[in-house]
Amino acid sequence: MPPLLRRQCHALAAGTALLVTAPAHAVTLESPIPIIDHPFVNQAPYAMPSMAQSLALTKTFYQYGHQAIGEDFADSPRAGYLTLIGFDLIATWLPLGNSWLHEEWHRAVMGRYGIDSHNEIYDFNFEEVIKVYDVDDAELVHLKDQHPADHIRLSSAGLEAQYELNHALEQDTFFARAGGWHILLLWMNTLNNIAYLDTCASRDADELTREETASEGADISARDFTGLDCNAWVYDLHRPAEPYADRGTHPSGVGIDRYRDYSDLTRAEQDYLKHMRDLSLLNLVDPFLFGRNQFRGQHRRLGDFHWNMTLRHHLTPFGYDVSANLFLLSAASQRLVTVHSYRNQKDAWLGLEWQQFRDAPRWLAATWRLDWRMALWQQPQSLAFTADDGKWGGALTLRGYKAIGNWAPYAQLEAKTEGWLAGNVYLEPNYSVQLGFVLRPGQ
Repeated sequence: MPPLLRRQCHALAAGTALLVTAPAHAVTLESPIPIIDHPFVNQAPYAMPSMAQSLALTKTFYQYGHQAIGEDFADSPRAGYLTLIGFDLIATWLPLGNSWLHEEWHRAVMGRYGIDSHNEIYDFNFEEVIKVYDVDDAELVHLKDQHPADHIRLSSAGLEAQYELNHALEQDTFFARAGGWHILLLWMNTLNNIAYLDTCASRDADELTREETASEGADISARDFTGLDCNAWVYDLHRPAEPYADRGTHPSGVGIDRYRDYSDLTRAEQDYLKHMRDLSLLNLVDPFLFGRNQFRGQHRRLGDFHWNMTLRHHLTPFGYDVSANLFLLSAASQRLVTVHSYRNQKDAWLGLEWQQFRDAPRWLAATWRLDWRMALWQQPQSLAFTADDGKWGGALTLRGYKAIGNWAPYAQLEAKTEGWLAGNVYLEPNYSVQLGFVLRPGQ
């Protein structure tokens, strides 16, 4: 991850002006916490948490941190705003914060293949550059050779994590009407990713890489697993079959030269990275960033309802995904409909997701609720950047939980075919089972 401080200051300037207009009031939140996430915990028990676990922990951390501040300073708005700013800035360098989540999603991709690593957030050194280190060259050589798509996804997983955190918080903001506590964090995550791509797509990347390379010297264990994420992502996206060792020898003479400079990229790769930076601006098409959490509508069948819509740009193992998310809330249902456009170097393919929350089918007992998601997509064959043909696939997720006072135990089953699904570490066909509980304060 590149220097954080300047990006966080820009986010503060953007978010603080809107924070003062955001309502802060008590709401009922529901936060699923997966205790068991099979098969990840069986494949890599030392690499916990999984993507789902780390996202749940970080979301809950911010939900209750922001809510507590909002309630404690309900009569002193100015002090509350300053406290929120301080909380979000400090949390950036703490376990469970957004930077911790960013690095844990990198670790999850490696961990499922038995690659151990260390998240520098746990060192509490408050450095501007945060690493995932203690990774052997031989493990990265094997990962790229045997699982090239996962190796590409490894570099983009941190950016994916921060956008998925925003998406999860926005769902709670919309469906639970949770007010505007998260505006600053939403800006921090969005501008972090945009600025990261901008840094990677310029000569600034060369200077940062030189500084890190010089500071690490010949100590392989002290090196980050990849350096600047976006440069590594676009480099390997265009060279999936190139042996990892072809990166050359580290300037110290010890080990492989892992980090990719902007100058290491071809002109076409530099242009593609700049294109990704430009497309990342689509993530600003997000009313939640501006304190607009719901819009009112009326329909002859639904009656009064609320809606919102966001755009999302993700880097993927085959190129990128641009999606449109439509939030719908009525007295009868809570729905989220997402339309995807998956694109590689050659073509584009469509995908559709339909999610239903807190459903209460007649065949379930009154105290049971059901969340479900269905996804159908066409993505490039073998998830390849240069594939001409698309391949059909999809996913189904079912989560049932039973309300018991202010908490609810739950079980979740997710089955998917081959394909990239944001927040799911598996690119191949897979089924996952989660067991955990849902926090329901105020019930």
